[in-house]
Amino acid sequence: MADIYTLLDRDGTPFRVMLFSPPAGRGRAVRIVILPGANCDAKRYRWLAEPLAAEGATVLVPDPPQLEHPSPTDPATKNNAAYVTIDQMIKALAMPWDSDNGEGITFVVGHSLGGSILMEYLDPAQAMSDPRSGAGAGYVPPVTIAGGVVVGATLQADIMGTTIPWRQNDTALAKPPGLPLLFVAGDSDGIATPENVAATVARYKAPTAMVVQNGANHFGWAEGEGELDLKALDGKAALSPADQKAATIRLIAAFLSTIADDRPDTIANALNDVAAEGDQVTVR
Repeated sequence: MADIYTLLDRDGTPFRVMLFSPPAGRGRAVRIVILPGANCDAKRYRWLAEPLAAEGATVLVPDPPQLEHPSPTDPATKNNAAYVTIDQMIKALAMPWDSDNGEGITFVVGHSLGGSILMEYLDPAQAMSDPRSGAGAGYVPPVTIAGGVVVGATLQADIMGTTIPWRQNDTALAKPPGLPLLFVAGDSDGIATPENVAATVARYKAPTAMVVQNGANHFGWAEGEGELDLKALDGKAALSPADQKAATIRLIAAFLSTIADDRPDTIANALNDVAAEGDQVTVR
């Protein structure tokens, strides 16, 4: 059972945050923020939040409301949509948690648009260029994270048959030196294709890891269905939604554990140990 909190974003608009606490006596000094995809309710990520909390993490999932946002193809026009923003992520990170003594570490996992927001959070130039991000002029990420996981997301300009005007395809992307990022792609994802994900990964300095899940598609990472899901653009999954999610939990848990336990040099072994048959693992 999750606790629900209501916060205010930078414009004074309320949004909810779901908080999943670890079992009594099993808490670790680990906090994980999960950023939903566009138009995906926070509850569609219970499949990931609950097992991570069961392993001892405090897990937060912002639940952005339906608001007008600049269109990704024409920022001069606005669309009604539920987009998580960098500001909402920052507000969620500011919530008190059990390890506010400074000894805890923080991870962020983002799916689809949430994964793009994670990458923008780490790269001020990208954040400030995105009119949807909620990052103002002079933005600097206020909280240091220990690692991040990007699921079904890219920062490529050319995506889904259109071009996002504030993005680039080839310029280097920034993240704090030494920060490990894991990218999880689906070989049947028609929205964030493995090729586009790989192109984004190539724009980062090491350390990075990428796993292409055999048979996975884009909406296999969100529970249930949403009215605004772009399923017509997605590929057909060979994995069942349950199997795709279970495989992703194994990958994310293994990756985060290597960092939480200060064993980043074992990321390749950890991912290969839990990867499903046919998955492609690349670590550098």
